[in-house]
Amino acid sequence: MKAAREYVAATLRDHLPKSWLVIDVESAPDTLDRTMVRVRNERVRRAADAPLGAYDHTLLVRITSHHDDQPKAERDLEDSLSDLLAVIEDHLGSAWDEAEKVLDPDTNTLAWDVPVHVITTRED
Repeated sequence: MKAAREYVAATLRDHLPKSWLVIDVESAPDTLDRTMVRVRNERVRRAADAPLGAYDHTLLVRITSHHDDQPKAERDLEDSLSDLLAVIEDHLGSAWDEAEKVLDPDTNTLAWDVPVHVITTRED
């Protein structure tokens, strides 16, 4: 199950700006001084119309602004979300569901949640 999370995080690290922090653990750092992208497992189900042993993982990719100022955070995230979605589509080749603007409870700053789907097999 961790293979999907690690794959998404590694791909994001390789293709997002190097100044961003990409983590694949539940907790946020004590201080946030740059854009953060966090990847976590949300759900797994048998992949529809696939043989047994194929799994559809839903991973939540949250992009969080480091700005406390709401207008700055909003502007920062609009550009950052576009960059993130381009990497998801171009390098992960994964389907993603509707993105939702949220308040990150760990940092108390604006964020976007993007559910991403990754298909694995029992052998992965």
